[in-house]
Amino acid sequence: MRVEGLACRPAGAARPILEGVSLELDPGEMAVLLGGNGAGKSTLLRTVAGLLPAAAGSIEVAGAPVEGFDPARSALVLEESRSQFLGGTVRGELEFALESRGLSPEEIAPRVAQALDVFALAPLAGRDPFSLSGGEQQRCLLAAALVPDPSLLLLDDPFLFLDPRAGVEAFEAVRTALREGRVHGVLLAGHDADLAAEADRVGVLDRGTLVSWGSPETVLRDPLPPAILPPVGVRIEEGLRGAGCPLGPGKLDPEAVARRIAVEAQR
Repeated sequence: MRVEGLACRPAGAARPILEGVSLELDPGEMAVLLGGNGAGKSTLLRTVAGLLPAAAGSIEVAGAPVEGFDPARSALVLEESRSQFLGGTVRGELEFALESRGLSPEEIAPRVAQALDVFALAPLAGRDPFSLSGGEQQRCLLAAALVPDPSLLLLDDPFLFLDPRAGVEAFEAVRTALREGRVHGVLLAGHDADLAAEADRVGVLDRGTLVSWGSPETVLRDPLPPAILPPVGVRIEEGLRGAGCPLGPGKLDPEAVARRIAVEAQR
């Protein structure tokens, strides 16, 4: 994905929601976009998906300009789940995602069964999505977005209503699809800096402007908007530094921080 000088200004808006946004995501990468409410995260995802027109700039996904929503190139899961359902059942949601790509019933059945299993939706397969809890609805939408193997997966706070265990399992399902090459890139927007610590790239949006874009080790050690709590790794570094025990530089995801502490403890 390549975004150059993107601006978005809906008719009647007093100011652009996005202005001068440029970023790039290479194949196999996951990026997390951080920002408070109103920063422009959802607008950016919708525009990259081709659902909103750009006032200026350019967007390429899988080497081609964005011209409307295409489930083969990008799949989008928004924060508000109830407005996104199309099928009458959970199974129907997943089947529709594959039917829209022209797959045969013989190809659809095993892929739907696997997705239902991965997201623990098999017992709910015959249920109306509107009868599900908020967390169950999000798992359904994530499964429907992943099942057609889109080139780019766009996620807007996708784990908001999931309990911690379900959130970890859903995040791992996304990472597995990326690692196996079934999805070529993931752009995830939200407020969770600890999630961002495990990404390949991190961006920070503030009032429609991309103020940071780079590695987690660089971006997450810089000051973040007030709405974003620094990741645990940064808070541990600051606590140890204040106690006179500085921790050497390194990655900020929990496992990496634990390894760094173990190394320092042996010195």
